[in-house]
Amino acid sequence: MSTQQGPPNWPTSIEYLSTYEWASSIPYHVKYGYFCLDPEGPPEDEIPTRKVTRSGTSPVEIRILDNPDHPACGERGLFATKRISPFSWILDYIGEINLTASIPPERTYTLSYHGPLSIDASERGNQGRCINDWTGIATRPNADFDVYRDAVSHEVRTGVWSLNQWIEVGDEILAVYGGEFWGDNDGRRRWDPEWDAGEEEHLREQAAVQKNSDVKEL
Repeated sequence: MSTQQGPPNWPTSIEYLSTYEWASSIPYHVKYGYFCLDPEGPPEDEIPTRKVTRSGTSPVEIRILDNPDHPACGERGLFATKRISPFSWILDYIGEINLTASIPPERTYTLSYHGPLSIDASERGNQGRCINDWTGIATRPNADFDVYRDAVSHEVRTGVWSLNQWIEVGDEILAVYGGEFWGDNDGRRRWDPEWDAGEEEHLREQAAVQKNSDVKEL
């Protein structure tokens, strides 16, 4: 069990998790490909491998929203405590991994994981569940959810990544819930490619730097 005491302003009714928990109904052979510690490396799939730095203090904190003009006033939000550069890993969205079809549709703290699986943070999770949608708060989002395979552990995770603008200290981390969440039928909440423009070039440069680093270590 990976539960522990939650950070400041964590809701007492929600169990805090530091790593993913898998629903007991998910068989081992399904989990294996997503949590692969085989020294020979991960299985071949379309999930991008990315290297993230998990050491050091968290760059975010939970705050109670007290601005009456905020759409989620009285609830919680996630805010930057450090300046976050574009296309940076902020944290992972943690919860219980289960079959999407097995998660009650009325639960709102759910996020697609991969294939038929989703992450349910309704009853237990981490700071990621405090991220609000940008609608009605800012002119655009500054973060997004993206699935990746950790370069060290080979585990598949859903990360929260900054988009193509700096996130300043005190900024609220705001993502895109998507039109399906809002029942949006007119496309007003559709993803704008301008929000992550430049990401592919950034990833190519990052991969080249990592490759050179690996060669030097040989």
